[in-house]
Amino acid sequence: VHEMKFDGYRIQAHLKNGICSFYTRNALDWSNSFPHLLHGVEQLSATNAIFDGEIVALDAEGKSHFQRLQNSLESKQDN
Repeated sequence: VHEMKFDGYRIQAHLKNGICSFYTRNALDWSNSFPHLLHGVEQLSATNAIFDGEIVALDAEGKSHFQRLQNSLESKQDN
């Protein structure tokens, strides 16, 4: 068995009554860090679910880049 290693942030997406929130493995609420992704999870046909995964920033070739992900967070903090 092989699992692809991505360079990103491990996140749990909690979908409760159709509303999504993102949490780190330390139970910190990171919903405000990725508001554009919340909407995508809320569009799923599920109403209540927990998804465990990784948020990554991909380049045109589909490779993950941690620095690109960090830069996207920092640019939101500057605005």
